[in-house]
Amino acid sequence: MSSTTITITKFNGTNYAQWATEMGLLLEQKQVYGIIKGYNDKPEEQAANATATEKAAFKDWMNRHGVA
Repeated sequence: MSSTTITITKFNGTNYAQWATEMGLLLEQKQVYGIIKGYNDKPEEQAANATATEKAAFKDWMNRHGVA
């Protein structure tokens, strides 16, 4: 398993937009951005008759946001 080093521009008081964008990308990559942003958009548990698309969407959401 390879490891990638990510460099974030240090916040210096005048570069908030760049720093915030880079930090958001890093947190999303680490799958913890939802914890910071307070996601509360978890889809409902799938009904027995859910379509394959609905099941895939739920599985995708859980893979990305079910970390916490």
